[in-house]
Order: sequence, then C-alpha cells, then structure tokens
Amino acid sequence: MIPIDVEAVAADLGTDADTVWGRLYHHLDRLYGEERRPGSPRRALFMPSEAENMVNMPLLEAVLAGLWQERNRQLWAVWASSVSVAIALAALVVSIATA
Repeated sequence: MIPIDVEAVAADLGTDADTVWGRLYHHLDRLYGEERRPGSPRRALFMPSEAENMVNMPLLEAVLAGLWQERNRQLWAVWASSVSVAIALAALVVSIATA
C-alpha cells in the first residue's frame, strides 16, 4: 500500500477531490477489492483514513492492465467490423455499377 494525494490526482484529472475519492472508495474498491476466503482478511484496493489515503498499487496496476487489454480487444473488433462494412459497401457499389 502506498499513500496517494487525492487532491493532486483530482487536479491532474481536472475534477474535484470528492469525485476521485468516491470513485476509488465506492466503485473501484468494491469492484476489484478481493475477499479471499470467509474469515480471512480482505485485500483492499483503496484504504481511506484521516491521516492519508492508501492504494494497493500492485492490484491497481493489474486492474488497469486488464482494462487496457479489454479496450484494445474491443478496438480490434470495431476496426474489423468497419473494414468488413467498407468491403460490403464497395461490393454493393461495384455490383450496382456493373448492372
């Protein structure tokens, strides 16, 4: 766990600190924090406290890598479908022009 400055992150993103804190605590931690086994400690993504806010950096890096991988996979699908639509339109134009 490493400390993060939520205000600095919010300033870099162009939003307020409450939005960043809420996204980390209410969304990302609940979505990606892991419950290992009943009775064992929970692996948290984000641990807020009055002194400093802490983030589990290895887990956050793994989550972001997975999200980028999914994004790239979806972009490939969009490009492949765009190319297939372009080929279909070209075939339509050629068949209308030769008729």
